[in-house]
Amino acid sequence: MWFLWVHLFDPHDPYDPPEPFKTDHENKLYDGEVAYVDHSLGTLVEYMERGDLFRQTFVVLTGDHGESLGAHGEETHGYFAYNSTLHIPLIIAGPEAGKKSVGDLVGHVDIVPTICAAAGVAAPSWAEGLSLFPLMRGDRFPDRTLYFESLYPFYSRGWAPIRGLLRKGEKFIESPIPEYYDLKKDYNETKNLLQEIKLESYRAELKSLMEEKTPSSAPKKTQPQVDGRALAKLKSLGYISGSGPSADRKFGQKHDVKRLLPYHNKAVAALREFQAGHMLKAVDMLKEILTERDDIDIAYSNLASIYRGMGRLGDAIEVARLGMNNLPESYEVFSILVNYLIAAGLNDEAIALIEGKSIHAAASDPELWNFLGVARSRKGEFDAALKAFAKSLSLDPDYPVAYMNRGLAHIGRSKKEKKDVYLDLAIDDFRMAIRLNPEMSSAYNGLGVALIESGFVEEAVRSWEKALALNPQSIQTHYNLGMALLDQGKKTGALGHLETYKEKAGPFLSPQEREKLDEAIAKCRVPSKK
Repeated sequence: MWFLWVHLFDPHDPYDPPEPFKTDHENKLYDGEVAYVDHSLGTLVEYMERGDLFRQTFVVLTGDHGESLGAHGEETHGYFAYNSTLHIPLIIAGPEAGKKSVGDLVGHVDIVPTICAAAGVAAPSWAEGLSLFPLMRGDRFPDRTLYFESLYPFYSRGWAPIRGLLRKGEKFIESPIPEYYDLKKDYNETKNLLQEIKLESYRAELKSLMEEKTPSSAPKKTQPQVDGRALAKLKSLGYISGSGPSADRKFGQKHDVKRLLPYHNKAVAALREFQAGHMLKAVDMLKEILTERDDIDIAYSNLASIYRGMGRLGDAIEVARLGMNNLPESYEVFSILVNYLIAAGLNDEAIALIEGKSIHAAASDPELWNFLGVARSRKGEFDAALKAFAKSLSLDPDYPVAYMNRGLAHIGRSKKEKKDVYLDLAIDDFRMAIRLNPEMSSAYNGLGVALIESGFVEEAVRSWEKALALNPQSIQTHYNLGMALLDQGKKTGALGHLETYKEKAGPFLSPQEREKLDEAIAKCRVPSKK
């Protein structure tokens, strides 16, 4: 017996299929991604056919959600629970599966019992669904009611939760603005028939269904715990931006997703305008949102990001501070404020913000602990900094930025305590960062500093040359390499790097730094004695 799980993520926002699927579907890029996945699965199908594996293999193909593609004002998925995202493919093939289309109401809860039946084993006690084999043999299920929910807006943005019940022919959606649809006549859910039902009856039925599906031993009011690696992945995909409001919060119609999503869409559109070069238009769009509603977190984070992209770091910080004041539970606004405080060198404020934060996700966010380590290190508090970096790396052992920043902290501690042992630790950390991310120019620069401090001049020069090959705009690396080459008597090579450094960093240098740099450049221009 064998089992294979194949997860194909490609049909997902942002839509960017590879060629030739991108050109073939240039007006429907989502379709292009689906076509690419279909093509890619062909390799697996051909392998199984060559090995005659289909005769003894049970195959289940499904999706975790659909894509709205603009239906109901939802561009992608995750906010609503309409049929455009709730109704998904479920294709089963294999021995005894038969060939027919089944119209009965089924769900993902039925997959585990079905696989267990195919394998000839009993379904686990926690499995809620039913084996689909009777349907595949032509039998019918008794009418049943399925529960559904969409809690991403609740947990990520503090919006009202969406829950509901679905049975053949009808659908009830509970939210501050409830909805009821006759699916036999209105599958696309265009006409809300709420006035034609007894609302309290459906609410009571939904409550009963939820209680039935919730184990009596389930802990109450707990927050889901996510490890550091998973959190980083979820953040990169846009699934983590907050911790949700308190469980006993009361929601009104203004908190309904249907009322809030248009503002979210406008904030996303504003960011696209900025990326297209329309900076002032983007700023105006986001200001319009915040004038109408002061509780749209993505409007704060996008406006702050745009100001940062325009070089207006101070304005970015002010917007993020305002967002934190109005939305103290928003992890999205909180994390962007911490990021920009660190960028501005406002270490004390960043430390106070991080250490005073109660959002549960902060405890498991490796990026946050990395920021804390950077701030502590800049203040010369190396013991506290190293503890923060250790916490970051305990959450995500493959986080190259934390290794790189811990290497810098080791260098700082070595200078402060006059102990070379910390240089060895720094070298190890920089090399680990490079192993995890070979394109990390800053790690090569840090490695060069640690190496030259340890007396390994030639290795340091090679490391800095690699850093500049990856990022020619690394100003500090030009200075480090220039000074090292000058010490070696390689004045011609040193001159170019030092002049580049002066051109880029000159306006920001202190009088003492400028004087030292000018002296070094003058030495480069004095011919070497033969």
